[in-house]
Parts: sequence; structure tokens; C-alpha cells
Amino acid sequence: MLTSIDCLKGAPPTVLREFEAEARTISLAPDRLLLSPGEACAHFGIVISGALRVTLLGPSHREAVLYRVLPGESCVLTAASILGSSPFPAVVAAEGPTSVASIPAPTFRSWTERHPFWRAFVFRLLAERLAEVLARVQCVSAEPLEARIARVLLGLSHDAPPVVSGTLLAQFGQEREAARRLLDRWARTGWLDLVRGGVLVRRREPLERIAHDTR
Repeated sequence: MLTSIDCLKGAPPTVLREFEAEARTISLAPDRLLLSPGEACAHFGIVISGALRVTLLGPSHREAVLYRVLPGESCVLTAASILGSSPFPAVVAAEGPTSVASIPAPTFRSWTERHPFWRAFVFRLLAERLAEVLARVQCVSAEPLEARIARVLLGLSHDAPPVVSGTLLAQFGQEREAARRLLDRWARTGWLDLVRGGVLVRRREPLERIAHDTR
């Protein structure tokens, strides 16, 4: 497990032994909830495989995707909630079959206080994720819907299983019906397959054109 976690590279042997003793691996099925708004963060997780989706729920239960946590990465809101002893403000769910290395919150706090390499990792996580969220807000306010959908679809790996269409459409809130029509049109042109309630990318080139030409 340790070989797949970049933030532990160069860590002192004592820390590696502590991590192996404290960490446990959690396996999550697709769409399984890991955290909900108002919960206390009892653990800090690092994704080993798969992906986590972090979303905010609006007053009408409309979802807004803040970011995804990919292998080797962690959820910045979890870190902030643990360090600030504050309730978690969002929803974290597995995007597909996902494995997460989880360490107790007290261990996370202790490492942040005691180990410079871990403190640097946490600060870097905060900075990078904040920049990503701000960039996403800017894109959403400026980009057409078709470009945003194309960008989400292009973010799927080539060998990823079909993304659940309901999960995909939920990201676009009040525009979900327009997004559904767009997916249907792209499926008719052969760019996508709509199979068993999921969306599978067949041709990436047209989507890349849309994503770049509408910037």
C-alpha cells in the first residue's frame, strides 16, 4: 500500500511503521457515501484506487461538484475539518469502485504538528485544491454547457466503467434536462454510448474539439 502513496515517499522509517500500524483500507462500492454534511471527520483518507467525488448540496438538493480526489490524493475539506475541529460541510461519495487508506484524525493532527514533510503535504493540498475550486467556479461562470459536459467526460480514464448518467447529470443542477438532451444527441452521433443507465465515451476527438473551441 505504501508504494502507491506519493506523500509518504521520503518519510522517516518510524513514520512509515506508524502509518502501517494505524492505517486501514476501506473499500467503497460506486456511489457509496463516505461523509455527509454535519458529520465529524474521524479519519483522514488517501485514495489508493478509484476516485471520490466531493459535492455541495444546495437548498433544493441540487448538487455542485467541487472536485474529485484521485489516486494518491486526499480531500482538502477533510483536512480542514479535522484541523479546525469543525463539522464536514459537503458530501463525499465513491465515483466507482474505490479503495481508501484511512488514518485516525488524532494521528493526522499529530503528524501535522510533528513532521515537516507531512505539514508541507497538507499545506500544498490546501493551496492546490483551493486553486482548482476557484478555476472551476471561473469555468462554470464563463463556459457554455456543452463545453462543461465535454470536459467532465474527457476527465474519465479510457478504461473507466460507464459513469452513472444520474450522477453525471446531477453536476449540472438546473441545467440537467438540457444536459440530458445533449447526451442523447451525442449518443445519436456515435460519440457516446448510453448503456444500462450509464454513459460510455466512444469518440474523444469531437469532445476535445468542443472543450477547446468554446474556451
